[in-house]
Amino acid sequence: MKKLLPLLLVLFAPITVFAYPEMAKYGYVNCNSCHVSLNGGGILNDYGRQIAGQELAIWGSKDEKDQESQFAYGLLSGTSVQKWLKMGGDVRSVYYYQNTAAFTSGQAVLMQADLEAAIIHDHFTIVGSGGATQPGFARTVQAISRKHYLQYEFSDTIRLRVGKFIPSYGILTPDHMTLTKSALELGYNYESYNAEASYLSERFSLLATGVFGRPDQTILDQDQGFAIQAAFAPTEQVKFGLNTWYGKKKYSSRWLYGAFAMAGITEKLFASTEIDLKSYSAGDHGIATTQRLSYELLEGLWFYGTQEYGTTRTVQLNSNSQVYGLGLQIFPRSHFEFNLAYEKISNQLAAGALSDTTSNEDVAWFMSHYYF
Repeated sequence: MKKLLPLLLVLFAPITVFAYPEMAKYGYVNCNSCHVSLNGGGILNDYGRQIAGQELAIWGSKDEKDQESQFAYGLLSGTSVQKWLKMGGDVRSVYYYQNTAAFTSGQAVLMQADLEAAIIHDHFTIVGSGGATQPGFARTVQAISRKHYLQYEFSDTIRLRVGKFIPSYGILTPDHMTLTKSALELGYNYESYNAEASYLSERFSLLATGVFGRPDQTILDQDQGFAIQAAFAPTEQVKFGLNTWYGKKKYSSRWLYGAFAMAGITEKLFASTEIDLKSYSAGDHGIATTQRLSYELLEGLWFYGTQEYGTTRTVQLNSNSQVYGLGLQIFPRSHFEFNLAYEKISNQLAAGALSDTTSNEDVAWFMSHYYF
């Protein structure tokens, strides 16, 4: 049960800069087309900055020389520093409302306030970030470095990355509260120290990651093991792939097997799906799925629907969760994003004929995001 339903707590965990798979409908199925990071998120490269200003803004500029979408509105533009230094940053906050049979609550949290930099020299790239986060309601703001790594490019297709980052598994999205992310201890808020070898071509990608957990904070007891992801893009708007994950903790281990797909169905319509099977050494097993359908009402304004399903099966109990949601994502201008969403959540626990329970929740949240 606890592996499937941490929806309330994980919603307040930080998410690290924007990675939008919907960009696939514009022909960007490979994340490194716009990001320094191979699996998306984090600092945008020069081309990514240009696309963000042109495609992710209701009132954007079509002038390629316009500096509004650049870091700090063009602070480094036209300087020699910009050739080897890329910078970015994010400030996110969320107001979260929850209504259950037992209680009603509404509170605000600072999700992140980060600054990130990438130094690029020859075949080397060094990335580091620093900032602050509020890990929960009424919690003290804490300093944090979400990622720092060294990457070496052997060729246009082969790279090696070592440091702290999110291992490649499934679709990396800002929706870190989904049943295929935090419920499986994956994605944002589960960065670890890793060594990743990758092969990325225009159509095919293969990433193998050695996962070393968090030796700096062993109390977190994060997975140590490996992850493998293989993906193929038959067209410029379609990509699908397979994942494998093995993780070992102090007293347990697990295997995850997953598949994902995302497609720009039309110029306005985007769909994505991910399914993961899980098997734990304690004997419990289950499934987690997440589906999303997005429609671009106009440039910078997306309407979307989500559906999720997850189960856990153990000797003592069976549980399942179902989530249905609707949302509106707005990019009024470069550097600004707002997201308003509503979700209906149903959790069912079966621990015997006389002790079955069902709980229903109504959840709404409003997220504001400013990126440098």
